[in-house]
Amino acid sequence: MAQTTPSVSQSALAQKYKDVVRSLITSLELRNPYNIDHCRLVARLCDQMGKKAGFDRESRAVLQTAAEMHTLGVSLQMEEKKPYFSLPITRLGLSTGRDLPTHLREEQILQEVLGGVPSLECAIPAIVQRYEWFDGSASLFGLQGQDICQEARLLAVADAFVDLATPKKHRSQESSREALQRILDRSGTQFDPRFVEALQEVMGEDVSFKESGRTEHFETARCRHYLNLGHLYIAIHEMDWALRSYLKAEKIAVEMSDSGLQLGAISGQVMVHCERHHLELARETLQRARSRTHSEREKRGYHLMWGLVEWLTGREQNGYDILDRLISHYRKARNLPGLTASLTLQSYLLLTHRGLESDEHVDTLAEFMELVAKYDLFDVVERYRKFTLPLFLSAQHITLSII
Repeated sequence: MAQTTPSVSQSALAQKYKDVVRSLITSLELRNPYNIDHCRLVARLCDQMGKKAGFDRESRAVLQTAAEMHTLGVSLQMEEKKPYFSLPITRLGLSTGRDLPTHLREEQILQEVLGGVPSLECAIPAIVQRYEWFDGSASLFGLQGQDICQEARLLAVADAFVDLATPKKHRSQESSREALQRILDRSGTQFDPRFVEALQEVMGEDVSFKESGRTEHFETARCRHYLNLGHLYIAIHEMDWALRSYLKAEKIAVEMSDSGLQLGAISGQVMVHCERHHLELARETLQRARSRTHSEREKRGYHLMWGLVEWLTGREQNGYDILDRLISHYRKARNLPGLTASLTLQSYLLLTHRGLESDEHVDTLAEFMELVAKYDLFDVVERYRKFTLPLFLSAQHITLSII
């Protein structure tokens, strides 16, 4: 019993360490939307190809680990070159690798991070040898053919395919068929024909890679990036840049047929036009979006903006009624973000048009403050910052007057 406990403990510790390293890789991928999920997709493809190629269980385990971690060395090299980062895990400054070629520094970093853990260390040769060309015509370590470990030869094929099928800053992604043809054209030179054939077999069966879900994931991240830029520009009163960001987000959202992101982009544009008092442009923007609106949920999102525009263009009662109906609906549905957003606009408009002491303003303000105090609604508060900030100041003034 005393002999088995340490081995179990070490195995569990090794798995936890592997999970930590995988989390580090994920966080590094998130720094660049072009890299999101890259290792996960390569690992999945490697597993399918390894089965087709007849890898035994041990080889498949090594291949899987190498695929899950193959970007680690390159990513950490990029990070350690930034002067404001301290990365003890790379031992920069202790066994510095700044004078080493990139591929040797990558191997050094991998030894520092993965070395000493057998289940991870075994993957290092596959990771560093994936650059070697099968015919030896472009070799960093002087290897070719069977001298390159089989896991590296397979990983090279899978990595290249996913990379080609992923959009980059300087180019669009290739279709699965185009990417596969590029790999086939280099079979026998850059890639081992055995594993090119395995990729071809997998692609003949697995429709998920053909449907390009990778691209959709990237486009969603890119759209949200422009939405967040728009929110930032509004906060610092750069309205021209905010409008450009929201228009770019709308274009991407329309191409993706994502109604939720379209609503965010249209709402942002309306906010910009209202801020500039270009109310006819705000109305035209909403009318343009109406033709693409189908579900009741989407319609309510746009009604929120309609209520604001109606009130600001002098149709106060109509705007008030629109917001009041939304508030009633969201109360019954217990939709706290929707309710908070509706109360925010109504309370703000009552404050600016009917005054601080208006009973209706005080009532809606009280409900708004109660929701914010009880629930995590930071996103709504931040998103409607132009309106929520005066409400907080109003609540503070009312509280002090009571005291």
